[in-house]
Amino acid sequence: MTSITQLAKELKVSRARVYQIIEKLDNDKKPKKKDDRYIFDDQAVNNIRQYFIKTSIKSNDTRQKKIDSKDDSQTIRILESQLDVKDRQIEKLQKLVDQSQQLQLQTQKQLESTSEKLKLLESKKETSDKSSENVKKDSNINIKEQSQKPSDDTREPRNGTSGRKWWQVWK
Repeated sequence: MTSITQLAKELKVSRARVYQIIEKLDNDKKPKKKDDRYIFDDQAVNNIRQYFIKTSIKSNDTRQKKIDSKDDSQTIRILESQLDVKDRQIEKLQKLVDQSQQLQLQTQKQLESTSEKLKLLESKKETSDKSSENVKKDSNINIKEQSQKPSDDTREPRNGTSGRKWWQVWK
């Protein structure tokens, strides 16, 4: 036979806790009472031990859940701060992409403008080259015509002028 004090020492709890455990046991598992004293047989001691083990495991689970909950909340705070950092990084990258696209568009417009100016200059050059060729042809033709025309000294006199110059016609 075991006493409450021995059982409390074995389970490392107070005598009051042993009484609480006994009160929570089912009626068929409780130890028998004789003269307001509990009589602990082996079956009753085993029932008290099993109940104590169950509740201690549950309380350990509860404590572990609380610890896990604290760890989880810390992890959540850390992850939220990391998300904030990532959000800011994404915003910066989006701004950089926008700037890059704007610069690319400006560069493309400048390139198109420059190519249009180049085409315009080329067309002006072609027309000026054609006109200079025409001027050269005209000047070559004029030079040929002038070389073919006799000079005043080599011309044959016209009828009635007999070799006089035009200002000498009235003399």
